[in-house]
Amino acid sequence: MSELLKHLYYNRKNIFSTKRLIQAILVATWLAMLIATYSFAVIYATTPGARGHSPADWPEKSVLVKDSSRPTLITFIHPKCSCSRATLNELNKIVSHCPDRLKVYILMLVPRGEGKDWAKTDLLDSARAIPGAEVRFDMEGQEANRFHSLTSGHTLVYLPSGELVFNGGITASRGHEGDNKGQSTIEDIARGRSEKLWFNQVFGCPLKER
Repeated sequence: MSELLKHLYYNRKNIFSTKRLIQAILVATWLAMLIATYSFAVIYATTPGARGHSPADWPEKSVLVKDSSRPTLITFIHPKCSCSRATLNELNKIVSHCPDRLKVYILMLVPRGEGKDWAKTDLLDSARAIPGAEVRFDMEGQEANRFHSLTSGHTLVYLPSGELVFNGGITASRGHEGDNKGQSTIEDIARGRSEKLWFNQVFGCPLKER
C-alpha cells in the first residue's frame, strides 16, 4: 500500500511539473507574439514612403494654375489610404493657422480604368471640408506623374516665382496627428519666414499599388 501511495505521489508531482512547464511555454509564446506584433506596428508606422524627385520649378505641362501672389501647396491623396486621414487633418490645421496665405490643391488619385466614383470616399469628403482648398480628381495619376509624387500624403509647396520650397509629408509618422516639422515649416513659408528648400519624410500608402 505504501508503495502505491509513493507511486501516486511522484506521478502527481510529475504531472504538476509538466503543467507548469506547459503554462510557461504558453506564456512565453504569447509574449513573443505580442512583442512581434508591437514591433511590426512600430516599424510600419515609422517607415516612410518613397519621395520622388519633384521638379525644382513648376512644371509647364501641369493643368494646375500656380498662384502669382502667394505660395501654392499641392497634396496628393490616395482616396483609399486610411493613414492619409491624418494628412488631411494636419492640412486643415495649416490652413486654419494661415488663412488665405496659401493656394491649396488636393489631388485625389483615380487609377487607370476607374471612374471618379471610385475615389468618392470619406477622404474626399474630408478634403472638400478644408476651407479654400480646391479638390480635383487626378485621372490616371497624370499630375502625380508630372510632380513625381509616389506616396499618398506627399505635399509640395511652390513660391509665386515657381520655385519649390517644400517637398515631403506633414505627419510625424503613418496615420499620426500632432505637431511636426512638415506642418511648422509650411506655416513658416506661408508667413514669409522661409524661402529655402525643405525636405521631409512622407508617410502613406503608395499611390499606384493599391
